[in-house]
Amino acid sequence: MGEINQIIESSPDVTLKTLQEARALLGKLEYQRGNLEGALRVFDGIDLQAAIQRLQSSSSEKPQGKKGRTQNESASGSQHAASLVLEAIYLKAKSLQKLGKFTGIIYNLDC
Repeated sequence: MGEINQIIESSPDVTLKTLQEARALLGKLEYQRGNLEGALRVFDGIDLQAAIQRLQSSSSEKPQGKKGRTQNESASGSQHAASLVLEAIYLKAKSLQKLGKFTGIIYNLDC
């Protein structure tokens, strides 16, 4: 997992949004493998506040012109990013719960 972080962080083409999405996907993979501690380490690297702010600002942006993305493409990308962020939050909470480290108000996350 350290190698993946080094690759992601050393690439100049990786944007913060892409980094957050990559971490969300990697965290999901670690969770699915049963590596809850590893998933938590990955999820801890996600700046959820920045991701939420980015989602809020992207949902209020006006559609671009003909050369930019269409409104549907932009909305689809925003929905995908929102889905990744929400799933990362959920899986982090589930990991904490399974490890007995969840001390929040919500105890039953089995929706």
